[in-house]
Formats: sequence, structure tokens, C-alpha cells
Amino acid sequence: MSSGDDSSPQRMSRTIGGESCSVKEKKLNRDLSKTQKRGAKCWRTIVLRWSRLVKGGVVNSRPPKGSVRSGIKLKKVSVQKDSTAKCSGALYNSALPTSAKTKRNYRVVMGYPLLELTRKTAVVIGGTSGIGLALSKGLAQAGADVVPTGRRSEQVQAAVGIVEELGRRTLAQTCDVRDNASIETLLQTVLAKLGSVQILVNCAGWTKRMPTLDFPDVDWESIMDINLNGTMRACRVFARHMIERRYGRIINIASLSSFLGLYEVAAYCASKGAVASLTKALAVEWAQYGVCVNALVPGVLRTDLNAALLDGTERGKEFLLRTPMRRFGKLDELAGATIFLASDAASFVTGHLLAVDGGILASGVNQ
Repeated sequence: MSSGDDSSPQRMSRTIGGESCSVKEKKLNRDLSKTQKRGAKCWRTIVLRWSRLVKGGVVNSRPPKGSVRSGIKLKKVSVQKDSTAKCSGALYNSALPTSAKTKRNYRVVMGYPLLELTRKTAVVIGGTSGIGLALSKGLAQAGADVVPTGRRSEQVQAAVGIVEELGRRTLAQTCDVRDNASIETLLQTVLAKLGSVQILVNCAGWTKRMPTLDFPDVDWESIMDINLNGTMRACRVFARHMIERRYGRIINIASLSSFLGLYEVAAYCASKGAVASLTKALAVEWAQYGVCVNALVPGVLRTDLNAALLDGTERGKEFLLRTPMRRFGKLDELAGATIFLASDAASFVTGHLLAVDGGILASGVNQ
């Protein structure tokens, strides 16, 4: 570089890749100008490529940086009137109903593809209320076709309506886990109408609080029959189908009482301790066939099942004291763990008891 005028900042020039900075700037400005002229169409193309959408797709993560830039906004996305969620600016966290034209479900595209449940069918036994209904909704929102079932026809119809509103395939079929033939009928009905079952969630359960010395045998046997034997029956019936297909995800519902003794609910503790052991035993037995068997361990969540034990009681206060998060859990806080265990992301997870408990099982001294 020579001395004189060439050394002044105004006249100084460096080269990058054989071109001067000023030339590079001109090219960048020219490209930006073209982009601005193309406007929303250009950025919409980028977003669609980024999201890997298929026809009628739905994205469950935010659009990339730059999708709204220099005053250019994406075209608003219109959603059918009966959709459960509306959005504009991007296809984001929306649940679209089944297309009346194509009769095909919209596909959910997760941020992590192995978490997608699209084209999978989930049967949720005990899926019409409480934890079961929350899991039915969560699985449907993640893209699965969901069959929520239980003993009461009116509750089954209501749960099926919720799944349909989320744009997923479903059917109404009652089921009683105390009756093996009822579970067999459920499986065959689902296979006839939906083709196959990849996911089974066992949520049917019952409890009763009473001093063990006064606990009637008939109630003890009923709790064991529903909570433990019912889980075993459903696992056995659906596992045969899954083993034939060399693929399956079974999710049982364990409990804090699978690990801890809870006051005056000995029958419930015994049944849920057995469910935890059953889960691990079946996981070992069926792993070679591609069937993963795991269990959720919910913390203290207020449901219709336990409301009388928690609301305004000393028992409820003690649970709060022992929970590091100092609150009861919400039903929908179980959905994420369920989606993971039901997905291909959990392909190497089996025999695991996944606690969603606000830290209570990790807790020692909280203050």
C-alpha cells in the first residue's frame, strides 16, 4: 500500500475473495433490495423449507430468525373456524382439524422429529377423566390418533369428541379392565377401524382410604383387580399385537406409593408397588421384540380421584411441605413425559419409572 491519499480511511480499500469491500457491499445491498421486492413470498418460502412441512402441516416450534425482517411480514395463516388454536405470522403451535376436502389428518411436525407421533395410534384405557383424559389430549396434540376408553359410555363419547376436535382419528368403544373379553373386543375394534396400535397407556385406577384393620376384603380385592390385574390384562392383550409387529410402547401408571408408604391406603400402595414391579418384569421379557414398557410416576396432582384426600386437609398440607416445588402438579404436566415415552425418541428406554413429581422422591429435608 502506497503512502499519501491511499492511506486515508476514506480511500482505504481491502480485498476479500478478490473483491473489494465496496463491491461486496454493493452486491449485498443489491441482493437485499431484490429480497425486499419479493417481500413476504420470499420469506414464506424460507420458512416452509425450514419447517419441512408436508401438505396441511403444522409446526410446533418458532419460525427461524429472519422470517420477519425489514418490515416484511409473513402472510397470515387462516385456520378453519372449528380449530382449537389460531395463529398468524407462522404455523406455530396450532392444531388444525381434519380436512373436509382430503379426509386426511394434518401432520404435526415437532421440533425434534423422533418425538412425532403422526401415523401412530394410541389406546388410553381409563382415558376419559383425570390423568387419562389429560394424556389422551396430549397424545392427540402430538399427532397420534387416540382412542380414549373407559367403562362409562357417556364419558367415552365426551372424550372422543375432544380428540376429534383436535383433528385426530378416534372411535368410541367402552372397556372394563376387569373383563379380559372386553379388552380383546377393544383391541379388535381398534384394529378393524384404525389398522394397528403402537401405543398403550394404562390409566384405569381406584383407591379408598380406610384403616387397614377395618378394610373390607371386597374393596381390597377390587382395588387390586383394577389397578394391578387390569393393567396386566391390558398389557397382555395388546402386547401380542405389538410383538407380532415388532414394535410397541406401553406406558403404565405407577405412583409415589410405588416407593413410599402412604397413610391408610395400604391396598392402593400394594397395587401400585406391584404395578412398578410388573412394568420392569414385562420390560425385560418383551424388549427383544421391540416393545418398550415403562411407567409414569405422577407426583401429587389434584384429580377427582384424590380431591377428598387433599383439599383443605392436613394430609394435603403435608404433601405440599414434602414437595420442593411447594405446589400440587397439574394434569397436563404429565403430557410431555408421556409423549417422550410413546415416541421413537424413547427407543432405548424400557423398564423405567419416570417421576413427574415436583421433586418429592428426591426430597430429604426441605427447610
